[in-house]
Amino acid sequence: MNNNKLSNHVRMIAFFLTAVILICTFGFTVDGWQVNANDITPPSNDKTPNTDVKDDPSRDDQNSNEQAGAPDVVIPDYINSLTGMETTEEISEYSPLAFIMDADDSCYGISRSDILVEIPVENEKTRFISFISDKDNLWKIGSLASGRDYINNIVKYFGGVAIYNAMDDLNDYESCDMSQNCLDLSLKAGYHYTEQTSKSYTNCDLISSGLTSSGIHLEMNNSLTLPFGFNDFGNNSILLNKTASEIKINQCNNAVIQLKFDAETRKYFYRKNGELMLDALNGKNVDFTNCFILFADSVTYDNFKGCQTIVNTIGKGSGFYLTEGTYTEIIWSATKEGTMTFFLPDGTRLTVNRGTSYICYVKSSKADSVIFT
Repeated sequence: MNNNKLSNHVRMIAFFLTAVILICTFGFTVDGWQVNANDITPPSNDKTPNTDVKDDPSRDDQNSNEQAGAPDVVIPDYINSLTGMETTEEISEYSPLAFIMDADDSCYGISRSDILVEIPVENEKTRFISFISDKDNLWKIGSLASGRDYINNIVKYFGGVAIYNAMDDLNDYESCDMSQNCLDLSLKAGYHYTEQTSKSYTNCDLISSGLTSSGIHLEMNNSLTLPFGFNDFGNNSILLNKTASEIKINQCNNAVIQLKFDAETRKYFYRKNGELMLDALNGKNVDFTNCFILFADSVTYDNFKGCQTIVNTIGKGSGFYLTEGTYTEIIWSATKEGTMTFFLPDGTRLTVNRGTSYICYVKSSKADSVIFT
């Protein structure tokens, strides 16, 4: 009997302990482990993001997105004013030299042109104006031809210093004031040489001496505005509304100029009468990123020298701009004050791709001779 009572008490205690264990287990499962309120750390108000990449997987996605985006655009510290390309500090601070050359002779140093202008003269010939910003290492350049006021106008539009051999002294040119920005080597004995030929050449040392003795300063005119603006760094190349891989210009009866676009180099190569033009100094091709054809009124008349041609480089006319194998119509305008501007037909100022340029003046009467293929 006593054994039974003891057994019952043991059962009751076991039942009670089992119930307590079940209740505690259920409570922990639902509410979790209970902690002392004094041990709770309050949430932080610090909004500083976690900068530890290893502890923040979202940073990996962010870095991937940044790497997949567009690269940073690097703008050079110094830019060539004529090409819009990167250059040295010295070149960026000085005016370019503008060598007036005979286009019918073997031309030395012409591949260094930032801008090359070709303009008709009398007797079915043309002259080059070779704008060169990097005047060092020009150990031979020419042959030099005579200057004229209407040619000097073009030199002023691009802020250059004209270098020529002799000056045609007619007074009926419409001209800009070059304000001493000309070096006539025919007036400076010893500052040009002929190499025992009838052609005149010069070099960088002779030019530097001639400029110094003449008091001509080469500081860049920072107020000058070019006829066109350049495409922003980082932008895709400009493409125009018409396409042509080759342009022929029947400039004169005995000379056909060809501008052929090469898709690999993205340059226009210059040919005359089918012959590729090469620099007689170094054998390099003469090529350009941009080409311009400008139609201008002109007059040719007889004088004591035989005949004379004057091209109207002050005024207004139509033309074409070519780049990347494409082209469009443009309008050019130039003033007596020495400012020239290229416009699109809608009147906006022309923007061009960065690089070297070729500008060809064509008599208005020969506008139909320009052929696009």
